[in-house]
Amino acid sequence: MRLSNWFGTLKSHLSRRRLRQPQHSARRQRTTQPACYCQQLEDRILLTNDLFVITHGFAFIGAGFPDWAYDMATAINDRLPADERVNGAAEIRSSKVNFDQPLSGGGNGPFLLLDWSDQSNNTSAYSGPFRSQMDSNSWAEAAGVFLFNTIVARLVAPETTEPLNLHFIGHSRGAVVNSEVIERLSTELNDQTRSKIGFVQMTTLDPHPVKSGEGLPPVILATFQYSDPPVTVANSFVDFADNYYQTLPGLLNLEGQVIVGSVNVNLNSQLQSWNGREGNTSGLNHAEVHDWYQWTIDLAGRNGTAFYRDPVLNVQRTFLDRDGRVFTVTSR
Repeated sequence: MRLSNWFGTLKSHLSRRRLRQPQHSARRQRTTQPACYCQQLEDRILLTNDLFVITHGFAFIGAGFPDWAYDMATAINDRLPADERVNGAAEIRSSKVNFDQPLSGGGNGPFLLLDWSDQSNNTSAYSGPFRSQMDSNSWAEAAGVFLFNTIVARLVAPETTEPLNLHFIGHSRGAVVNSEVIERLSTELNDQTRSKIGFVQMTTLDPHPVKSGEGLPPVILATFQYSDPPVTVANSFVDFADNYYQTLPGLLNLEGQVIVGSVNVNLNSQLQSWNGREGNTSGLNHAEVHDWYQWTIDLAGRNGTAFYRDPVLNVQRTFLDRDGRVFTVTSR
């Protein structure tokens, strides 16, 4: 059986989403999850008024915003109802907001892509203008404060007249950023702004908070002088949480982790059976988690002629149908 749909919900969750109440206090509590969330991706039902928040993790110095985030937004865009899609790559690129840009409503249409690439590799403790709003001196938490403020600006904008469904997708340290946003959304909004939020999904892709003393890859040129906050699920606020992770050895030892409150899917066997990023000797299994998630969204591209901004995806597409086990999972 194929992986649960890329949005991570069964038909029961989709039905609850259609009948959602505007106030989160009216939601029923999370029930015990079944052992495996599986259904055909082609049956995915998407509603309008969605906002997909995609947050990358650590970026090498000078690398800039990662192309995979654009490609993932493009894949999601292709699966949206026609009246909710944005037109073309330029509009998707315009949905990117920079950590150091003035506060705005952020994002374009259904997408909000946070670019904190220049800050994600900063090993010094954060001491900037958001520090008074933070519990730590982590740059990931600072990025979370900025992203929270950006989303709130979107929620309170006059044009936001219907509840906005939020799907947070975060890779590596990006999961920390999103966790901080969600925690603040769950505790710091007044009732009127809170009523502007519909269904909330939290997807984490190989979450990896940095720890004080951890080395800066690929060689230890510097060590982080702070620790990121843990990734947590605000269960009374988040409707569905899904976590995909690996714990394979590699040069960089970048492992994901189990997240309490999420449906957790260990991808070790899938990544070992799929040569997604050639060699797998440099800790690239960490990046393969977001690649794997990309292909659970991007069904048409697997046999199509789409051009991906991330050149690795163009290569990966040629092997995806060789081993169907890559997309067969169970949760724990």
